Amino acid sequence: MNTVKQGDRVITAIHYEDTRNKLRIASVEVYDYDGQYLVRRTTLTRQEVISAIRNRNQRFVTAYKRNGQWHWGEDVRAFTRNGRDYIRTDANNIEADNLGDLPEF
Repeated sequence: MNTVKQGDRVITAIHYEDTRNKLRIASVEVYDYDGQYLVRRTTLTRQEVISAIRNRNQRFVTAYKRNGQWHWGEDVRAFTRNGRDYIRTDANNIEADNLGDLPEF
């Protein structure tokens, strides 16, 4: 189980550029974690998430809602391959975004 800290950004849903292909995420639904609750929902582009991770000023994790309760997922990491940026929760350097089975919006 992931340890989430106050100030972390929590990704709870995703929107793909092409909902049939699902290789590139266009945007994500993000909450701020205040140490107790998920607050201030916003939408960020994939590039905004990548920039925030690379600038090391924000940490992103995923979260899933089951039976009305939030469950922490995995850390989100950014990497570049063949000149294109991606975000993933696993250690694979596959040329596709992958944040697990988050719902789409």
